[in-house]
Amino acid sequence: MHAPLDGKLLILLAHPDDEIFILPFLLRVQVKTFFVYLTNNSRYFSADRSKEMNESIQSFRAQGYDFQIEKFDKPCRDGFCFLDLSEEHFKQIDNFIRANNVTRIATLALEGGHQDHDVASLFSRKLAMINNIDVIEFAAYKKPKKNLFSLAVMKPQKRGVPFSFSRLEVIKNVFSLTLLYRSQWRTWSGLLPFIMYRYSCFSFYSEAANLQIDGPYISLYESRVHASKIDVVNATRWLTI
Repeated sequence: MHAPLDGKLLILLAHPDDEIFILPFLLRVQVKTFFVYLTNNSRYFSADRSKEMNESIQSFRAQGYDFQIEKFDKPCRDGFCFLDLSEEHFKQIDNFIRANNVTRIATLALEGGHQDHDVASLFSRKLAMINNIDVIEFAAYKKPKKNLFSLAVMKPQKRGVPFSFSRLEVIKNVFSLTLLYRSQWRTWSGLLPFIMYRYSCFSFYSEAANLQIDGPYISLYESRVHASKIDVVNATRWLTI
């Protein structure tokens, strides 16, 4: 099992509410932790998610966690991070990492489930490489190898290191956070049963796979006509060079 984290941690996620996918990790963090979200609005809902994002972080602070939000000057549009994320964003977060002595980044894995998640993963990998720090990735959802279901939730491509966690504490936070993110009720009404099942019955792992953005995986977002994989690949080449 894991030794306690040291230094300072950056949680870099595509959307407010993505922290629900990494709760077992978050609830064992005992260090200064900064959250960066690439987007804070939704293209499907009119509600601004900034208020919900702040409520989420405040809920962790109320539990004694040293969490705070570092905001982008110009957030990306939900679903279009591959087009909106820029060198200026990179410089802003790179400078922040150096100024605050961040020693580790955690994000969601590159797995072809959501184009914004994949961009957040690439962004995190490049920041970690430039600053010579570790990056930890966690599975969210992806297209399964066997088409029995439309998606596979929180199943790593390859299991990394297991995390010990309190199932009761995690489940309690899942419910409280999904209630906080009222604008995303449609998303969580679909994902919540799968997430609760995994947190209740399965171990929780980091992601050991190291997929590339132009790899052979089938992207769920392309099959749902949310983005073209080749467009994502072409727009993010600056993150892979």
